[in-house]
Amino acid sequence: MKLSLLGSIIRFIAQFGCLALMGTGVWYVFGNSIKNMVMEEHQYRKLVKTISAKKNPKQSIFMKHIYKVLSTALTRNIPKSGAHIFVIGSAAVFIFSFLSLLKLYSIIFSLGLAAFIATFPYWLLRIKLWSAQINSSYDGVFLVTSITNDYKQHYFNMKKAIEKSAVRSDTGSYSMRNLYRLSIALKSYQSDEELENAIMQFVYAYNTEWAVLLGLNIKIAVQRGLNVSSGLEDIHKKLKDSKEQIEGSKRYNSEAFAMIRVLLIPLYLGSIYVAVKTFGFSLRKFFEYQFMNPVGLRMGIITFLLMALSFTVLFAIRKPKYDL
Repeated sequence: MKLSLLGSIIRFIAQFGCLALMGTGVWYVFGNSIKNMVMEEHQYRKLVKTISAKKNPKQSIFMKHIYKVLSTALTRNIPKSGAHIFVIGSAAVFIFSFLSLLKLYSIIFSLGLAAFIATFPYWLLRIKLWSAQINSSYDGVFLVTSITNDYKQHYFNMKKAIEKSAVRSDTGSYSMRNLYRLSIALKSYQSDEELENAIMQFVYAYNTEWAVLLGLNIKIAVQRGLNVSSGLEDIHKKLKDSKEQIEGSKRYNSEAFAMIRVLLIPLYLGSIYVAVKTFGFSLRKFFEYQFMNPVGLRMGIITFLLMALSFTVLFAIRKPKYDL
């Protein structure tokens, strides 16, 4: 009995050690990228305050966030009720999953797994949005150039410049849809709050500093009627100057991606080899402990979820944003 308990403790320590080793390796490779993303988000929120100083009291912050993610990820306007339907559906999935899992696992584990299942559609949307924001950030040079040229050609009329830029193919399909939606909003807005919301939606579609500065110039041109051509040219110059730094980051992330892709799967296969050679397990016994035993199955689920998360983060950050 004591030997069995000791073996379970050793197996748990070995699995935990593998997870800790994997986490340490991921942090070693991606630690700087994660810190840069946190700093970027902090800078973005500070810059956003220059565009919008008002809060909408008609809708909670949570529901506004859900609506913003849905409409931006799907690149089309959805009814306000769409956010409520999404939240209600996720809550229903959580309740159903929790009651089903409770028959097999403990309350805490069932709660955690049910929460993951219920929020999985949301995280898929965030991943899709994140990928779109990264890819579309490379439209910045073409986008700013197009808007600047059309702005000058149409006698410093920003609404007309946005309308003309929305039909250009060199800005990319994602940017074309965002410009088209912004163009409609600029023609139909009836209050400063509606103008701010439209520009904020456009800025969030890219989530970059150059988009924040571009949105600020658009707002000034539309709301105050001032000439912002010098501001647009300054954004274009900064984007051009950032090209060399972005290319260096892309090369570094590509090398890290190749290294992790090679090592991640062998780490799990190595745990099987260690179990067979060190503890004298057969492959049949290993997989029985891994998938038939409740403790092993729980650890296996956690391990595979962490591996999936690692691959997701890996794909998400291997291509840096094109930003200032």
